[in-house]
Amino acid sequence: AVPLPVSGGLTFTAITSGLVHSCGLTSAGQVYCWGGNGYGQLGTGTTTSSAVPVPVFSALRFSAVRAGGMHTCALADGPRLVCWGWNESGQLGAQDTADRSLPMAVASQP
Repeated sequence: AVPLPVSGGLTFTAITSGLVHSCGLTSAGQVYCWGGNGYGQLGTGTTTSSAVPVPVFSALRFSAVRAGGMHTCALADGPRLVCWGWNESGQLGAQDTADRSLPMAVASQP
């Protein structure tokens, strides 16, 4: 298979894929995601899917990003771990099971 470029002219230093979405980290510390967004796993504040990379809605600068099946987590400066998306089993670390469409800090961080 021949790799295809991602639309939008972005250059990523790291990429990660979940079940129906993918995310990339730029050298400027921004995270962009694309694909399915039924649980908010793109981090845009909505559940609207996108065929092109859209920026995660956050003023944080990120150093790493990892996608789970239907959720995403990223390490921000601080360091601070934030997650968003599907949370049926509490995988976002929010001490509840509510889905999140925006990055939120994992609970109990110093």
